[in-house]
Amino acid sequence: ETVYRQLAERELLPEEWGGQTITVNCSAVTKQGIPQLLEMLALQAEVLELKASPTERARGVVIESAMHKGLGAVATLLVQNGTLRFSDAIVFDKQWGKVKTMQDDTGSSIEEATPSTPVSITGLSSLPEAGTEFIVVESDKEARDIAETRANEHRLTALSQRKPRLDPLFGSE
Repeated sequence: ETVYRQLAERELLPEEWGGQTITVNCSAVTKQGIPQLLEMLALQAEVLELKASPTERARGVVIESAMHKGLGAVATLLVQNGTLRFSDAIVFDKQWGKVKTMQDDTGSSIEEATPSTPVSITGLSSLPEAGTEFIVVESDKEARDIAETRANEHRLTALSQRKPRLDPLFGSE
């Protein structure tokens, strides 16, 4: 009931309360409800036609990122569509890079990551924020150009929203 209340507070009304949010009571400890959870996930994926194509260019989301000594910026990504390959040029929001190393969730080096695969990569210009989407582009130059254009747009937006203060010019009278 507490979880249902918390969902309702976020405007996610559970089906049991007349809403459209599917809930499945389950426990990772006792394994109770896990088969029902998997069944509901499969059903929702089918109803919503959630499909990924490994032949497309890779896109996905950043799970986390951090600076590592000797490696530089390292990001853990979840590939949602397409296949991410070693040496692909990649663009985040204002960051870009070329995949120099790629490791799976066990720390083993891999050459490519298909949909639903989490990977850690290096070769980034800087740290992307968690939740930032990424996409593979044709070349390093294109990736850099896109990232620089976005950075300039963010800078211009920030400057246009800043209100000038005249107090320092005229003193505090």
